[in-house]
Amino acid sequence: KALELCREVDKINHIETNIRQNKKSKKLLNKYHNQTEQLINQSCNEYIDYLRKQKNNKSIMTVLELLDIKEFNKSKTTNSMHSMFVRGQLQKRLMEKLNWNGFNFMEVEPAFTSKVCPVCNNLSEKNRNGKIFKCVCCGYTDDADHVGGINIGRRATDEEIITICEEYEYNQHERHKALKILYKNRHEKFLNEQKKKVIHK
Repeated sequence: KALELCREVDKINHIETNIRQNKKSKKLLNKYHNQTEQLINQSCNEYIDYLRKQKNNKSIMTVLELLDIKEFNKSKTTNSMHSMFVRGQLQKRLMEKLNWNGFNFMEVEPAFTSKVCPVCNNLSEKNRNGKIFKCVCCGYTDDADHVGGINIGRRATDEEIITICEEYEYNQHERHKALKILYKNRHEKFLNEQKKKVIHK
């Protein structure tokens, strides 16, 4: 379902591109905002319906990336050309609907979630090429948004990452630095375990 929400954002971004290329921007801009609202509401409602159909749905935790909401409270004329604005509006609406319907949710640190391999913990800028994720170390390949969703979900119960985020809550530089060190150590541990498996064979 998280991947479907990301694809809805892509649809909205496509509308945005058309606006940029068309001289009748005011008319298209109104259409853009209307379609944005419709897609956001539709996506959120579909997700809520999905949760309602699950057994023990009140125990399901929806994990979202922690976005800078201040960036999304600016005027539409300032932000309408930025996909982050749409993502922010989508997330705000989803949290409102989750809260209203009594479903649990939490936000987690989003840094590096679409650049770190969920298999070997290799964190590299080279892992992601547009919408495609391919780990330069182990070769794991997937949709980049799906990889981001996997890593975001795992962070909800990752005690080491939770501790780092709490310790450096107000210092993004140190928080990101600590996360890089953690993933580096985890990646080295993975490589050592692979070497041991080869030796034992």
